[in-house]
Amino acid sequence: MTPKAPVARLALRPSIWLVALKIALPGLVLWLVTRKVDWSSFLDIMSRMDIGVIVTAIALITVQNILAGLRWWFVTVRLPNDQLSFWMALRYLYVSVFINQALPSSVGGDAVRMWLAYNSGVPLGNAVKSVLLDRILTMFGLMLLIVGALPVMDRAIPAAPGNLLFVLIVLLIATGFLALYLARFLAPYAQRPGRLGRLIGFLLGVRTFLLSLRNIVPPTLSAMVGFTMMTLIVYVFARGLGIELPLLQCFVLCPPIFLLAALPISIAGWGVRESGMVVALGYAGVTPEAALVLSVVLGMTVLVGSLPGLLFMTRLFPDRAARVAAASEIKS
Repeated sequence: MTPKAPVARLALRPSIWLVALKIALPGLVLWLVTRKVDWSSFLDIMSRMDIGVIVTAIALITVQNILAGLRWWFVTVRLPNDQLSFWMALRYLYVSVFINQALPSSVGGDAVRMWLAYNSGVPLGNAVKSVLLDRILTMFGLMLLIVGALPVMDRAIPAAPGNLLFVLIVLLIATGFLALYLARFLAPYAQRPGRLGRLIGFLLGVRTFLLSLRNIVPPTLSAMVGFTMMTLIVYVFARGLGIELPLLQCFVLCPPIFLLAALPISIAGWGVRESGMVVALGYAGVTPEAALVLSVVLGMTVLVGSLPGLLFMTRLFPDRAARVAAASEIKS
């Protein structure tokens, strides 16, 4: 056994435990929430699925994915960067979504997206920065969508904890703005040699980007539209399966579920999303069986919508080989 083998095993072990935790914790919560579910009723609702509804849902998730690719590409262009075309950004976005959905990865598709951008000629700092900014603006857009719907929640669903949700979201947004303000005091340390100086310079670059409205408004709006597409998927399935869920209540209750599912405590949101759906849609009078069906078909739609990423993955290595060959010809 080579000296590196034990090191590799030790490096792999935390990943295995992290994956196990991401399965066990949401699974426990899901079991607690669904232990009284009537599974025969669940299967009966699932059997009402119509092909037209499935096609509509896949079309909506495709629009959402294209918007996500456009959002990330816009961020890379504004950094600035001219190495990544929109088509490349869309392909890499699909690959990262597929990895997040289909593989029990503890690293995640975001790290793969950074590597693909860097491998395409984007400077490493900008590749990491673009994905981080994309994530920040995506979550910011989702939070704005939640805050905008909260006044409606109080009127449409009085029993829902709208005030508590409002306080939590406002605190998150305020914390983000406070971090942006405090980051200005790091500027004198950006010139320090070594990793600390580079890290501070990186954070200041993120701050500079986020302080420009021209940089943040289009991606934020794109995120809001994207999550609206996700909400429409839930509504389309509810209509197609005969589940009583008014559009207004769907728009009010779904975004907080998406925010919960985005937390890195599960694999692709499975378990967390189902638990959230059962609890949240219960405020609208949706039965646990129906809410669970909606969550499962939403998750399957996202998974099916990510399948182009598998096709694009098969193209990555030939593309890389072609670039290496072209570089060799230039040198010769």
